[in-house]
Amino acid sequence: MRNVYPLPLDSKKYENCSLKELDGKLSEALDHLREYKAVNEAAVYQYEEANAEWEELKRNFDQNRTDLKAIDDMLEVLDQRKYDAIELTFRQVSKEFRSVFQKLVPGGRGNVVMRMGRTGSGRGDRPNAHPVEAFVGVSMKVSFAGMAEIRDVQILSGGQKTVVALALIFAIHKVDHAPFYFFDEVDAALDTQYREALAGFDAALDTQYREAYRVMKLTGRGRDAPQCSSLFSIGWQRAQSVC
Repeated sequence: MRNVYPLPLDSKKYENCSLKELDGKLSEALDHLREYKAVNEAAVYQYEEANAEWEELKRNFDQNRTDLKAIDDMLEVLDQRKYDAIELTFRQVSKEFRSVFQKLVPGGRGNVVMRMGRTGSGRGDRPNAHPVEAFVGVSMKVSFAGMAEIRDVQILSGGQKTVVALALIFAIHKVDHAPFYFFDEVDAALDTQYREALAGFDAALDTQYREAYRVMKLTGRGRDAPQCSSLFSIGWQRAQSVC
């Protein structure tokens, strides 16, 4: 019978009734139903089935809302950690940049400035107190000996730009160094005083971090040779470069 018509949910209470009792109850039910016209006899079953589906959907909705809150809280923690990591790294690099710049440019001053954009808002309706997207870049403020502070490095000379770039590279290196560095004629545009300062700084770093990393520098000037731990001279002979 289940294959022909869906049974009501309380059908089990009639399983122990005799056929005569069932026939009597059926007659009573039919007489009662004749009082109604155009009645959907499956409405109760459909309602109970729909109500069960609604309860299931409600449970799923509540679970999804709980999961969403957990994910949102986790993202907030990760955003805070990223913000703290970026801010800490920037402060360390900025500190090292000031120190390195003063060594490369005696009497000069240099500083790294974090450029901030619009903070915007966080995910959904939750405002983000520390949006990582607020960090849009960095800029340098430098002052060479006898010069006013310069905020736009584009107006510096080629040698001065090189000094600023090297100071930033060495500052990042002192915070998180790489296994080796290769400088290809970085001293080509440097004046003698900056070239000598760079050579001395390279030698000091090589002594301090000898076991941690190596610096390889290609230069067309031989004045740095006495301060190198190893020197390879490349020349031109018979239309070939020789080492």
